[in-house]
Amino acid sequence: MNEKTENQLLKFIENNSKVAIALTLLIVFGATFLAFYTYNSTFSWFKPPANRGEWGAMGDFFGGVLNPLLTFFTMVLLIYSLALQQRELANSAKSASETAKNNLEQEKIAKESFELQVDESKQQRVLTEKLIAANEKQASATEEQIRLMQQSAHEEHIFKRIEQSEKVIERCLDSKIYGDKCLIGFSKAELFHNLSEGSLDEKIKYLSSRIETQLIIKVNLITNLITNSSEKIKNHHIGYSYLNSMFDEITDFHHDKGYFIGESTKVKELLSTLEFLKTYQDKFNFQQGVIPELKELIKLINSNNTAEEMNNLTTKYTSVMDLNF
Repeated sequence: MNEKTENQLLKFIENNSKVAIALTLLIVFGATFLAFYTYNSTFSWFKPPANRGEWGAMGDFFGGVLNPLLTFFTMVLLIYSLALQQRELANSAKSASETAKNNLEQEKIAKESFELQVDESKQQRVLTEKLIAANEKQASATEEQIRLMQQSAHEEHIFKRIEQSEKVIERCLDSKIYGDKCLIGFSKAELFHNLSEGSLDEKIKYLSSRIETQLIIKVNLITNLITNSSEKIKNHHIGYSYLNSMFDEITDFHHDKGYFIGESTKVKELLSTLEFLKTYQDKFNFQQGVIPELKELIKLINSNNTAEEMNNLTTKYTSVMDLNF
């Protein structure tokens, strides 16, 4: 019997199980009744056997009739039971196979979900790194912008301070000393005489001291501008233009007008400031004329502060006064 026939038989028995049971009982009872009827019709109806031999013959008769029937139906029930077990095993195997298939599907889905999560995590990490880099770049740009703004404000402050010093110097030079004579009209020898220890004119000394102080302040401001300013200032030589102009201005005030001559503290302070400026020689790598001019200015101040030069100024002043009288 092949699998198809077994399935059809099992299906038929399942669908007609009650009928099959009733039919089986009917056949058993019918066979039993037929056996009794045949026996009694042949011998006597419900008459007990007279001896043991008749009892044995009766037993053999009923055994021979009923045993094959019972054996047949037992075999049918056994086959049905085995078929049911086989079907249950097949269903179990099929269920196990489907379960395994579902597990594989779930495992595949879980793996794909995990890989998707990993990919999303990687993308999120890349996005986060980009955001961090962008934030750092933005922060750096903001810091640079703030630095440039601070630098610009610092430079603007220096320019205003330089302008203020120039105005102070201008006011001092335009101050009237004798009648309509202003300080700017004093000759070198005359200014040197009025700044000497024997002079009693404190106004000239005060105004000259302010001019010298403002000139020193300008040197310090321009030095600060060059050494601490942004590349924009350095590249456009603005600071160096100021410095060269400052050298010319000090040379004019010292050599032609007579300031920073003598043993005053202002002379020492100016020389100290100019000597300190030489320490920034590496800042002037593309402005080669700065250091030679600076050294020449220091040499000029020292040469004009010798005893011989100061005696020459005294003699020149005396000669001019003698001519006036």
